[in-house]
Amino acid sequence: MILDLFADIILKTTKEIFIVPACAVGYLALNKRIFANIIMLITFTMVYNTFLKYQFKVPLSFKDGYAFPSGHMHFAFIFWTALAVQYKNKLLKAVAFLMIALVGCCLVYKGYHSIVDVLASIGFGGITIILFKIYNTSFKGATSSVIMGIVLIFIAIMLSYSMKEFQSHLYVAFGALFGATIGYYLNISSNLHVKSTVIKLVIGGAGIVTFAMIYTILPAAMQSGWGKFALFFILNLWITFLAEKTAKVCLR
Repeated sequence: MILDLFADIILKTTKEIFIVPACAVGYLALNKRIFANIIMLITFTMVYNTFLKYQFKVPLSFKDGYAFPSGHMHFAFIFWTALAVQYKNKLLKAVAFLMIALVGCCLVYKGYHSIVDVLASIGFGGITIILFKIYNTSFKGATSSVIMGIVLIFIAIMLSYSMKEFQSHLYVAFGALFGATIGYYLNISSNLHVKSTVIKLVIGGAGIVTFAMIYTILPAAMQSGWGKFALFFILNLWITFLAEKTAKVCLR
């Protein structure tokens, strides 16, 4: 019972209930470029992981869908390693290693994935992180992240085009990736700089909560297809640009 509860809590960190607030707080309060990179990498990974699953077509044992490679493990690996390689902090690296290990163990313990599914996600995620680290080390300017976002969008489009089925969650991925890339570009182009971190977090958090509330009451037609694209485009545009822009207007 306790192990099941612990595993459920750990696996929550691979879902939007953790990742969205974590990226929003990091972007608004810590480092825009680092967390813009993370948002772009995670949203791209949603497409990349779906592409890989479509290629291998290994069925899940407990529900419809494909198991290889594990999506939750893929997202966790990208989130924590992208954080660790950019901050280069020993404690953070230890936390990242621990969280990745815990997520993998919990996925296997709960019977959601096999060890092969988990290790494959680490392998494919590792390729992404190695390429990202090379790029991030070679190009350090703020605009390099915008260029990376544009490149990831084009790669994601090509991967999606090669799949016969365009699954519903891919609208979320593309909406978020477009929103984050455009929002970050508008942010650095406008030279936004709001000194009050508290105000940014309050306004940003209020917007995210409002989005979540609106999302739950929207008709089903708005929660699918291009409706999903639009909603997650707005959410990520809010996090990367509109929240800070609103904070700046409020503080005038």
